[in-house]
Amino acid sequence: MEPETTNCVGGIQRLYHYLETNRDSYDLILNAGNTVDLNLFATLKFGPIEKAMELLNFTAIGIGPNLFNFGADPAVALYLNLLANNVVASNLGVVSTTYEFTSTITLSLNDKLNISVIGFIDSKIINNANPYGVTVTDELTAIKDQVTKLKESNQNVFIIAIGSTSEETAEQILSSTGVDLVIPVISGRTLEPPPTNPKETLFERKSSDSVLVTVIKTSKFPFLLGDLSIELDGNNAISDYSAQVIDYSESETTKNSTVLEFEASTLQKYQDLSVSLLAVSDVPLNAINGICNNQECTLGNTVTDSIMWYIKRNQNNAAIAVYPGGGFQNTLISEGTNITGKMVETLFVRDAYLYQISLTGRQVKQLFEVSAQNIEKGNKNEDWLHVSNSMSVLYDTSQPIHRRVVSVQTMVPPASELSRIDLTSDSEKHAVLVPASMLSTDSYSFLKTSGTDISVLPVSVVDVMKLYLQANNYLISAPLGRRITYKYSSSDQPTVQNNTGIVVLVTLIITALVAGGGYLIWKYLLPRYRGRSSSTIHLVELSGSGTTYGL
Repeated sequence: MEPETTNCVGGIQRLYHYLETNRDSYDLILNAGNTVDLNLFATLKFGPIEKAMELLNFTAIGIGPNLFNFGADPAVALYLNLLANNVVASNLGVVSTTYEFTSTITLSLNDKLNISVIGFIDSKIINNANPYGVTVTDELTAIKDQVTKLKESNQNVFIIAIGSTSEETAEQILSSTGVDLVIPVISGRTLEPPPTNPKETLFERKSSDSVLVTVIKTSKFPFLLGDLSIELDGNNAISDYSAQVIDYSESETTKNSTVLEFEASTLQKYQDLSVSLLAVSDVPLNAINGICNNQECTLGNTVTDSIMWYIKRNQNNAAIAVYPGGGFQNTLISEGTNITGKMVETLFVRDAYLYQISLTGRQVKQLFEVSAQNIEKGNKNEDWLHVSNSMSVLYDTSQPIHRRVVSVQTMVPPASELSRIDLTSDSEKHAVLVPASMLSTDSYSFLKTSGTDISVLPVSVVDVMKLYLQANNYLISAPLGRRITYKYSSSDQPTVQNNTGIVVLVTLIITALVAGGGYLIWKYLLPRYRGRSSSTIHLVELSGSGTTYGL
């Protein structure tokens, strides 16, 4: 938070202070899972969310469907593995790894009573979101199975279910699975106008021996903690309960230096990668009317070059980086535009984490055959691949499909010139960098089934492009039409275009929601942002020789 900002409300400082001050008063502090439904996540990904969950120290953390927006592999590697002792999910699995979710966390309160927390997620919600690499089973069945196991091993157990779901499903869980308490993040539930006092909406008694905690999402109540006290009888059934809603929006802030440093660094990083100036464009970054779908374009070259820049910076020897033309929005950053991180995000249909995959020479050929098989579709060929400045691909479009790739050349460090790949080899391996979005398409799904040594990198395509623009004072773009060439007459060769146009600026409000306690809504960070000066990047198009200039 900036020192001169005095009108901020909510935030991790106040939430942390409340939880730490009152932690001894609670047996459990729960986060029901609505953790990553926010714009901050789109920019900074898993790092701040994982760190915030660690600092807030919840007893158990549920999972929301948006955790898998970037696929299961990044979620596992960058979030779930780091919070394995707190995250609970009884009906989720991961296809591509050996990761196993913890279904239940059990705490012993005394020699007569245990409390168990079962995590779940509504299968209808997550299946509609179609997260890549996640398997989902019926939540009612999964919860019933866990309840049976818990009661077989311990008769004196009080069972709580937490997770993202609909109100209808939450009531089914309460009435049919044997749990004692359900704390759901109710998907899409809003009340307009919001009630004056949300207490009766947050807590509802559903039967003589169980309670369903429901929630509202309205702008009037963004900083709420649900405080729920339950009295049990001799059979560990609910005899009575009391509930209150705690508004921490203007409560005291923490003095904890770790929390303050975390918030300050997160806000600065967000400002640097979203709000502040990254570059000034001296050539258009153009994807209007599918121009990047059948030929080189400045935007495609910049993206693949940024991937290779990141790889070399991190001492990785991969020499092949590709990005499909169909991954760009129908948009344009005009010459002379001041480029911000948010503007970079608008260039892509969706952001995607980078994967490194080892392919044989024959599989490299197959990769580029797919790129060229629909070249006759022109600007509708969304499979068309752009390549980095350390590569050259030659096509012969007079040949039938699957026979159009003539040669692929790469430059593998420490070599200083291009060398040809043996496209018939089944033994020679090549490290290829692709966005996760390619792996979920029908055209390129073979990469993840036939490739080897598959690993997800800790960055996305948007991440590396932002870092690339931020880190370099001058970005020199080589002449177009040099990386992808064609073996046919010049009269047939498509004209490489550079169109200019209007840049659309998008203004976003940054919010974050978290569910916890009985149920909490956490307005994550809402400071006043101030732009700052940054390095100026010039994208310069050179004419003349076929030399490729890059950083």
